[in-house]
Amino acid sequence: MSERGYRAPRMVLFFFGLSLIIAGCATRQPPIKEPAPTVPDSVTLAVPPIPVPIEPEADVEYIRGTHYGGWRRVDGQCYDVRGAVLVEESLIPVTIEPTSSPSRCRVVEGQWYDPYTDQIYTSADDVEIDHFVPLKEAHRSGAYAWSDEERRAYANDLSYEHHLIAVYGSENGSKGARDPAKWLPPNTAFHCEYVAIWLTVKQRWSLTMDEAEAAAIREVLSGC
Repeated sequence: MSERGYRAPRMVLFFFGLSLIIAGCATRQPPIKEPAPTVPDSVTLAVPPIPVPIEPEADVEYIRGTHYGGWRRVDGQCYDVRGAVLVEESLIPVTIEPTSSPSRCRVVEGQWYDPYTDQIYTSADDVEIDHFVPLKEAHRSGAYAWSDEERRAYANDLSYEHHLIAVYGSENGSKGARDPAKWLPPNTAFHCEYVAIWLTVKQRWSLTMDEAEAAAIREVLSGC
């Protein structure tokens, strides 16, 4: 597995992230990720308060291309951010082919584990890059007030390994821009990790969540 290959975090990642929030370390610019301490699986942790401000979603206009642009080219590489995620999350070395554009390329084959479906896919055409907290959700949870550069940085963030993940395209379409109150992965074994990562992304970028979203997350966490 490559360095950034998908590694589903245990719930301890969430509680470790929560300690950072309580310490007042949350900033909009993603911090350097510290390794989570090891906690035995048998340890039971109480569900803490949701570490994200609870506010109604803003009823504002959202236009993907206008507000967030497309995938950025990765410095020193022939591929863009989508290609970078595919390269880094593949369980085997990827196959890359050139495109019609000079010095550009695309990933065509690899081996990607999708935690949403608990399946492995080998064709890059079968997978999409999911913004764990979708752009439209982020926009209506506070990102509408950011600068264009901040929004484009969010759309292309590679600093946190779970911000962008490769998943089965059909399942990514099923998720759309829905939050955990309206959609959770069909792989129920991933629900605890899913909401933990969701909270981490929202905290890292100082985003809010609405009451239904928070209630759904509390319900999942109560069973973790």
